[in-house]
Amino acid sequence: MKNYLLGFFMFCCSLAFSQSYKEEIPNLLNKGKYDKALKVIAHEVDMESHDPQIYFWAGRAYLGLKEFKRASVYFSKAIHFNPGYLQAYNNRAYAYQQMEEYFKALKDYDKVISLAPENIDGYLGRASVRANMGMDEEALKDYTKAIELKPFDPTPYFERGKLHLLLGKHEAAKKDYLRMVELEPSAELYYQLGLLESKDGYHDKAVLFLTKAIKIDSTQVDYYDIRAYSYIKLGEHSLALKDLEKVDELNPEDVNHYIEKGIAHHKLKEYEQAIVDFSKAIKLRPEDPSLFYNRAAAYFSSQKYDEAITDFKKANELGFSEDQLHLYEGEAKELVNDYDGAVKSYDAYLTKNPDDYTVLLRRADTKFHLQQFEEAIKDYDRVLKLHPEIAIVYNNRGRCKYNLKLYTAACEDLKKAYDLGYKHGWNLLKKNCE
Repeated sequence: MKNYLLGFFMFCCSLAFSQSYKEEIPNLLNKGKYDKALKVIAHEVDMESHDPQIYFWAGRAYLGLKEFKRASVYFSKAIHFNPGYLQAYNNRAYAYQQMEEYFKALKDYDKVISLAPENIDGYLGRASVRANMGMDEEALKDYTKAIELKPFDPTPYFERGKLHLLLGKHEAAKKDYLRMVELEPSAELYYQLGLLESKDGYHDKAVLFLTKAIKIDSTQVDYYDIRAYSYIKLGEHSLALKDLEKVDELNPEDVNHYIEKGIAHHKLKEYEQAIVDFSKAIKLRPEDPSLFYNRAAAYFSSQKYDEAITDFKKANELGFSEDQLHLYEGEAKELVNDYDGAVKSYDAYLTKNPDDYTVLLRRADTKFHLQQFEEAIKDYDRVLKLHPEIAIVYNNRGRCKYNLKLYTAACEDLKKAYDLGYKHGWNLLKKNCE
């Protein structure tokens, strides 16, 4: 009877012990305590066991420690003892991917999909590998398949949006991010949308998204910084300065916001304050020739010509190229509404850099201000030849044509801009086009 009781007691202890480590190891892995999990596995578990879960746990731990080769070995053992072990294939594929063994990773993700065709993990993983291999269209198809399977899961939209962004497909990226905002709104997503709109020149939209981001999280420097940039582009320099003051409060060592403040003050003809801002930027980055050039422009505007000459010379000493001087000179002349002078400076810059579409666009916009519509159209044509997807260029070219009374051609351009996402010009003039 005693032997029976002793045996029963040992069985119960063994069962409790078994249950204990089977709960402890996953908990340690989930908490990121990978070294401790491996110690428990080494101390408590018979590694000669045929239990695939033990090898899977070891693989997970090594994966967390970024020891991808070891991780793949243990996942392979788990698969050996359980050829249908879905998560082992999925995790081994990820390990292969981190080692850039992409063909092995693809094979494992194919297996994941064959074992669980309704599970999006395989499609998301395979899409990521295909994108790394330059198989962009195939990757997009996998992300789209994941969305079809789980249309209310934000992750596939986010990943597809990132790939669209890398491929320069900004409008497609925006659609994915907007859908994700509907499913799971966040400050970071609104920021990404605002950043995209700002890069594409839709600064009114950028301000709307960035304002939403700031309402959710008012502690992020970049949110205010990009909104300030968009305010500057919209001519809302007072609002830009408020945002830049907030940037100053959150990060007083950020040189870029002093530059933006200097530009805003210059545009508002507050030249003394612009000089103060550029001086602070110079103190933080004394080897940047563009800062001396910007301060020189502010000195010039405030009629402090000796100081301006000194800063121009310093910019040259620091290696400011003649091309850069022409470019910044054009921008400085724009700041004081000297559009004729700005065009001449951009002409000089473009002589050596004929395919710089950003400067072509600036020169076109400057010619528009001068009502040199035919010349502006030539520059807009060149920009669109280089980048046919920029909506605002169609809008501005359409406005030029409208001023030249080329109404049919103008309406075509404005409608094209509308289709690409820039709706302002079409909404203003569509009555005349219908």
